Amino acid sequence: VQVVEQFERQVRREIDLTLELRSIRRMAGAFKDHPRLRFPRTYPEHSTRHVLCMEHVQGVLLSSDEAKDFTEAERRDIVAIGSDAVFRQCFEIGFFHADPHPGNIFVLRETPEPPPDAAPADADETGRRALPTPDTGIRLCFIDYGMTGHIDPHSAELLADLVHGTISGELTRVIDVIVELTDMTPVAASNRVFKADVWEFISRFQTGNIADLEMGALLEEFFAKIRRHKLRCPPDIVFLIKAITTIEGVGEKVCPDFDLVSHVRPHIENLVRRRYGFRAVRRRFQNTAMGYAELAESLPRELRALSKMVRHEQMMVKVRHQGLDEVTSELETASRNISLALIISALLVCGSILFLADAASNDNLGLLFIGGIISMVAAAGIALYWLLSRTWG
Repeated sequence: VQVVEQFERQVRREIDLTLELRSIRRMAGAFKDHPRLRFPRTYPEHSTRHVLCMEHVQGVLLSSDEAKDFTEAERRDIVAIGSDAVFRQCFEIGFFHADPHPGNIFVLRETPEPPPDAAPADADETGRRALPTPDTGIRLCFIDYGMTGHIDPHSAELLADLVHGTISGELTRVIDVIVELTDMTPVAASNRVFKADVWEFISRFQTGNIADLEMGALLEEFFAKIRRHKLRCPPDIVFLIKAITTIEGVGEKVCPDFDLVSHVRPHIENLVRRRYGFRAVRRRFQNTAMGYAELAESLPRELRALSKMVRHEQMMVKVRHQGLDEVTSELETASRNISLALIISALLVCGSILFLADAASNDNLGLLFIGGIISMVAAAGIALYWLLSRTWG
């Protein structure tokens, strides 16, 4: 239901073109220093909720027949730039294009920039992979920002836990991620069948090394496990999985020989490093220490307020026993049944005594016999009412 509601919100967002305009400008600002990405120029003063005014992109649509004419080097550049952009959006910026299929990617040819004097061989000081060299002049321009997604820091940390727990074979950690991301309860997560299914998932991707991890396949299989157990996953996680699997599909189609797993490895390493690196651990320790300090500071004040409420009899404790209403209802039904059974038994005994007394009496009026008949009819009526009430509820 949440996924359907999220899709409904996305459709409504696509109708309001001012939201798409803001998404374009936000993405352009996030990649303003990226030399190989271009974004359509927008004109807010001429745009409304129903009209989006932006420049006409001059390039080759990746889904067109002209895309077949790219050279091998250009194809490698296309995949490298596109995968870098999407993985950086998902795992670093937290705001991503949720539908990066070939029909939403323009390829532009520009004059190649001269290579720097000392280009890094693999990654820069931030751990991000260097841009592909030599520069072929290929630039990418993503369009159609009507469908975008957001990943909050906590969800990003959970994804890091998922990756780390999977490659290191930590069953408990992966299950904890599932409990946090979905509506599963800890009690349900202790089910042996569920644990076996999660362990099967871990065994498939447990490599012990991030370099060999296929992130798209991992997330896709993870989502399949969640659906198999009828769990609800946050919509933005669904969109993130869609974005990553889509761009990986684009890479396989455009340049099947390109080693996409190795190329996006720095982004995965950065994701895990931000969660388990020294700075991350120190930050969590500082936050925990600060939380305990605030607790120690506020605890005496809270205790004084609590004792004051107790002294002035301002505290009320409400106890609600789970299932007590059902027990009470069953007890009332049982008591009513016992009472009716006793009344029926008494009437039957009374009728029998009256019949016997009438047979031994010399009274010709037959009053005792009539009394016995009345007792028997009353007993039968009450018994019939009891049976009907049990049958019809």
